[in-house]
Amino acid sequence: MNPSDDTNDSSNSAYEWLADLSKRQCFTTSSVAHPATTLDFGDEGFTASLTDGHELVQLTRPDATCGLVYLRGSFPDGPGSILARSQRRDDGISFASDTFGTTILPPQETDEVELGERKAQGWVNFRWPYSQYELYRQDTEETGTCEVISFVSRDTVFQINRLKWGHGSSVSETIDTGERGSRRGRHDREHYSPPAVVRLRVGGKVRFGCPCSNNNPKGPTPESDRFTVRNSGKNTLDCMSEKYGTRLEIGFSDNGVPWNFKSDDGARMVTDQVISGPWADLSSEIRVQIPGGEATYFVSTYALRKDNEDDDKDYSLELPADLQLYLGVHWESEHMTDRLWTALCSTNYEAAEAVEFCVVGRCVEQILSVTSIPVRRPPGDSGLPQRALINNIMTSQIVDVESAFYQIRLLAKIYNFIQTRKLEPDLLDPFLSLEVIRTRYLERIHPIIRACLAWLFATNLKPDRLLLAVHSRSISTDDPDHDRLTACETARILDCSGKRISIDWDQSYNRGCYATMAAWYALKLCPEAISTREDYTFVTEIVLPNLPVAYELGKSRANRDKQPTSKGNVLGWLHFSVILMFYDVLGCEENELPDGVDREDFNRVVIEETQQRFEKYVSRLKTSQAGGWTMEHEELDRVVLLAEEMALNLGFDEFPSLRRSRGLAISRASRTRKIIHDRQRTTKFFPGPRPWMAARGMSNAPWELFCINHESYLRVADYASVTSARDRVMQFLLSDYSLMASWDRADANMVGRWWDIQPVAIVCSTLVDLRLEGKLPSAAPLDPPPGPSTSGQDDLEQSIPTLQAAPTVNFDAAEFLQAQAGGAPDSSATQIAMLRILVQQLKESIKESGKAQAAEIQQIVAASLAGAKSDGMIGLASGRAFEWAYHKPDPIYYPEWWVKAIGDASNVVIDDVNLLDVIDVYQNDKFLFEAKWKRSDTLLAPRPTPTPKVRDTLEPSALGPRMRSSRVVDTRVTGTRSLPVTPVRGPGRETPGLASEKAAEPQILTNDELLKTLNHSLLDIGIKHRIFFVQRFSPTLKSSLCRWHPDAEPAIDAHFGATSRFTESREASIWTTSITVSHWTMRTKAEYDSDPYNEPRRQHGEFPPRNVADFSNDSPSPTSTKIEGSEHIVEEQATSLVFTGDSQGYMWLCSVLSSTVHSRSVAEAICDKKKGVPRLLKKFIHQQGSARGLVFLLLLGHVCERLAGGYEDLLKRLDEIMEIGDRTLLEGLEEWFNTEQSINKLKKMLWGWEALRVFNDKLNSSISQIQRAQEAMEHVIKQDAAQQHVILIQEYTSVMDDFKRRHSMLVDVHEKVQLKIKQVTGLRDGISTITNVIDTQTALADNKTTIQQNNHIRTLTYITIVYLPLGLVCALFSLEEGDVLKGASKELFGGLMVICSLLTYGLAYILDKFMVNADERSWKSSLKVLGGLGGNITIGRSKRGGAGFTKAEAGGPRGSSGVGPRETGGAVIVEMEEMVRRSAESPGKGWLSGVTTAREAELDGAVGVGAPGAGGAVLVRRSSGSAIV
Repeated sequence: MNPSDDTNDSSNSAYEWLADLSKRQCFTTSSVAHPATTLDFGDEGFTASLTDGHELVQLTRPDATCGLVYLRGSFPDGPGSILARSQRRDDGISFASDTFGTTILPPQETDEVELGERKAQGWVNFRWPYSQYELYRQDTEETGTCEVISFVSRDTVFQINRLKWGHGSSVSETIDTGERGSRRGRHDREHYSPPAVVRLRVGGKVRFGCPCSNNNPKGPTPESDRFTVRNSGKNTLDCMSEKYGTRLEIGFSDNGVPWNFKSDDGARMVTDQVISGPWADLSSEIRVQIPGGEATYFVSTYALRKDNEDDDKDYSLELPADLQLYLGVHWESEHMTDRLWTALCSTNYEAAEAVEFCVVGRCVEQILSVTSIPVRRPPGDSGLPQRALINNIMTSQIVDVESAFYQIRLLAKIYNFIQTRKLEPDLLDPFLSLEVIRTRYLERIHPIIRACLAWLFATNLKPDRLLLAVHSRSISTDDPDHDRLTACETARILDCSGKRISIDWDQSYNRGCYATMAAWYALKLCPEAISTREDYTFVTEIVLPNLPVAYELGKSRANRDKQPTSKGNVLGWLHFSVILMFYDVLGCEENELPDGVDREDFNRVVIEETQQRFEKYVSRLKTSQAGGWTMEHEELDRVVLLAEEMALNLGFDEFPSLRRSRGLAISRASRTRKIIHDRQRTTKFFPGPRPWMAARGMSNAPWELFCINHESYLRVADYASVTSARDRVMQFLLSDYSLMASWDRADANMVGRWWDIQPVAIVCSTLVDLRLEGKLPSAAPLDPPPGPSTSGQDDLEQSIPTLQAAPTVNFDAAEFLQAQAGGAPDSSATQIAMLRILVQQLKESIKESGKAQAAEIQQIVAASLAGAKSDGMIGLASGRAFEWAYHKPDPIYYPEWWVKAIGDASNVVIDDVNLLDVIDVYQNDKFLFEAKWKRSDTLLAPRPTPTPKVRDTLEPSALGPRMRSSRVVDTRVTGTRSLPVTPVRGPGRETPGLASEKAAEPQILTNDELLKTLNHSLLDIGIKHRIFFVQRFSPTLKSSLCRWHPDAEPAIDAHFGATSRFTESREASIWTTSITVSHWTMRTKAEYDSDPYNEPRRQHGEFPPRNVADFSNDSPSPTSTKIEGSEHIVEEQATSLVFTGDSQGYMWLCSVLSSTVHSRSVAEAICDKKKGVPRLLKKFIHQQGSARGLVFLLLLGHVCERLAGGYEDLLKRLDEIMEIGDRTLLEGLEEWFNTEQSINKLKKMLWGWEALRVFNDKLNSSISQIQRAQEAMEHVIKQDAAQQHVILIQEYTSVMDDFKRRHSMLVDVHEKVQLKIKQVTGLRDGISTITNVIDTQTALADNKTTIQQNNHIRTLTYITIVYLPLGLVCALFSLEEGDVLKGASKELFGGLMVICSLLTYGLAYILDKFMVNADERSWKSSLKVLGGLGGNITIGRSKRGGAGFTKAEAGGPRGSSGVGPRETGGAVIVEMEEMVRRSAESPGKGWLSGVTTAREAELDGAVGVGAPGAGGAVLVRRSSGSAIV
């Protein structure tokens, strides 16, 4: 490699200018605060695109077959995948190094350096990207710097890296002599820095492609190819693509010494090989030492070559001989265009003006260097050079003629603007005049305009010829050109021709109209591009021969049967007007036409008739925005303003036949300007676009989300509001000074449109126009602007509304209110001006018309002051306007969790993927969504009942933090496939709506395929949303799920708890919604034992417990069911629903963790296109946060339904255990009267009552958390409800009704549980009462027997008493011995008989009286105790004797209580009146809570007296006239 001759130093100081390049005149700093796409640069169709970290994303080169061939990394072709790489530095980990180029890898040793923070990044002359980074090392605090610049020269991409470690010279301290090559540095040798090592990757994984193959944006694997890799040791590494016939050459040098790729110094070396597959790995790892204090330079080269085209060219991988002059970094370089753009600014320009010129300058360089692709002509074709203007270098890579028109329009306007500006000399003018730079720049622009027009006309203006490869065609064996094609080219033509046909074109208008309009712009603004005095070839060979073709193609559109659009009619009108003007300007009537052009086919009269027909169509156009603004309105407004713009340059006096068109253009433009100026801010969101709009790729999103809509207002803005309108356009700025086309996330290709050049070209043209009109500052024109030269221009100027002129007195208040409420973007300065006008009119109104109109204007002033916004956009008088600035994309657009691929999840057992189902939701470019259900082709085979030793291996500690097992799936096995069987929930419990629809079937994948899909980047495979269904957990599945759904880890941990909870967290970057519902579930014992993933520490047990089951077996009745052990297991489980994603709901993941909610039942509802998730996402495509909330409620509703079914099964089983229900009605209760049966029945009911209470507690907690979730989601949705269309409100109502219906099922079960608790409680009390009655009856019978026996004893006692004195006297007189009674007479015998009888009877009477008095004393003491509670009791003797007591006379401070007997003498009633009264007056103080009544049975028995406070009873039993308390 030859060092540059820019310096007289050694090679190590040859490129010292790189260190301070960011401080030079040629450098423009990038706006890193804005989002970034790729950094695109190139020359002559050879382009390169870099990431934000300066890695290569793409290389392109022109190609004769397909227009261009590209080289990319191993990532997919989707725009999201490309953007994710471009916004992140490739660290060798995140994307597995799927970009390529020269990259500093992360360090592996302590002496290796790594890239640190970026210190500077920007553009050199808006053309070449430059970056500067810090260098760090782990073992020292010293730092270094790394500068890198990339450019294209001689069809080769160069990357120069300058690395300097430690302290050393600063180029800023060097001395300049003013001469090129005399810039020297002074090294600081006093401080020594130890050397460092840098580890580099050169090359990478690469693949080839073309615009025809760039059609697989959602597939992770590109098309297959065959690569031949050669490492010949000749300082280059080659890779040849067999399919595209294109070769990649890689070169590398260290400090000017070429690197030998076969050297053993590299850590990784690429060998000669042939690779078949989608990509080839050309990664070479190199370790290079950086000396301390000195700079080291690495130069990498990447070139795409074609053997059959480049064999005759002498390509060299050496740097240009005069590199600084080529790059435009030297003061004497004519390529320092940054000086030119700076000179075009006004004197003392502000930062906003500088940014505008940065946008314009960068867009012009993008067109000249990147999007204009030289077209390879067929051999022998010596026509004019041709260039195809593509709209997008990265995604579509095809030509859109509308975009080509706007690019040519911008180049023509820039040419005219630069040519007519007065350039003031700058500080560098002594070295090289600005006039030299201007002349060189203009000489670069107009040949490209001519070449682009030549290509447009070469397409014959047909939509099917608008690809880059306009000269390529299918070749048959009989074609004379067949022999010149290689086998590779023939195969590519056959392969790509079919793909070109599949490209979807918008055929609602004639695209050829834009070609003729572009030619007219070039003729009027850049005539050097059309013809010169010396060269009239372009007119004779290109323009004139194609005018008849343009007429014939446009003529077919004049027929109304074609149903043209409004845009098509206006374009047709402009198309034929331009043909007429070309006809007159080129003198087609007077001069001879070129060969091949028949004058009869190009008749002016016929052209005028067709033009007038389209003119009539345009005059009758009627547009309405009643259904909301759409892109169709923007398209029409833009072409109408183009008609006005072209009218400014037509000079109607030269074309009398177009005078009517002049007036029509003026009137239509005036109306369009007013519509744009009065455009209201969005207040209503509409459902997704209709099918016809979606087919054209048109969105009906809020107009504020599109850059060109803000540009349209900027275009019609007056002097006062132009600044604020400009600022709103700059909200769409990207870091490289291009503009985002839209923020409409409803468009699946939104990111892909960020590379579109068309919106940037439109904005830049408007910025140039505003400077020409004097509304924005710029350099002064060379000559004073000419005054109005025609009456048509006078009329046009008067038609443009402006607030600078004094308004009329007849002010339309209603119109102003409408504009004020409509949100027409306006600045605060404009509002102040309007308020001043209103105040002036207020004064005049007071004088002229009194107070009525004055009051009206006062209201307008107040509304204006209240509605003014700080950003310059007028607010709404009513309703809430759409906050469009809130939706601005973040600098890093895609979150890490959506971009990053997991890679090889080595800790995931391959069988574990059988435990989950996945539903992926995709969005296509037609605003439609599709849900695909994926699952493994096999489930885990049935396993034997695990032993306790196996169970020990599944302890929670082995499963991770709080890890426990989950569920068992009922399966029906058929061969190697088994599908889950939805459990039967009883009649009427099936999911409604599923029976009538075709059930969704899963996409069956192998375990490896499913695992690969789960580990892949969601972005790369085009997934918008993903839903996981997990019904069982393995020890490794939980950790893998946390990797697949990273932000859900806290909710997954909560899933294994025992409580229900709901959480909602919406932060700046992430939005998390999760609910965990803890519940009880039941399954058979066989299922439980056969499940290897049971959770050993979950609460579970037999249902019923064995001791409860034994109640029915100990004393079975004829009608009871004997339970042979427990057949069911009841266990505590949880169902979790977790949503995580970005803060606005555009991207989210969902995990459904439940053993109850089976995937099949819910997957069918989700995938249903008419009622499922795709429909919701399509309807709420512009309010995806609301759609997320509705999807959450949809899934939560199914959870409620499944839980309700599970609890109903539990209640049904519980009824069977407690033996209640219908059988009681049919069979009666006679067996319950057995005391033992009643006791067992009572015990089972007590157990059932406790089980119901446990179920009730769980349900209470679950329903409360579900209610919280419902309220939170309703709050999210209702925030946007005021801005929703009636169709969206109906859809929201429908989803909410469905959720409430399913939720009511769970509420009904809860109410049923509560009713069961009341019923069981009442039945238990009834059984207890019946048992007490039976015991009482038995006791009463025993008492009756005892009383009868006592009566018999009393009779015998009376008889004994009667005969006792008789027996005593007789015994005395019967004594044989004794002198006392010898000879006693009968009188003595009778007298003794009477005396003994009287003594016996008297003794019996005395004893009886003593016993009665003892009884009275005992009752008195007992009743005094009771009387002390409620008052003093005085007991009186009953007149009827000991059978009872009379009512007591009571007194005392506490009131009185009375005890009174019944006639039978058995029952007493205790009335504690004062206690009741005091309890009512002072509740909770220990008094009785109500009237206590003691009731006795028919005979003597138990009397219950309520005790104070405790609510208990005192049992009084009476027997035989005595009472015991």
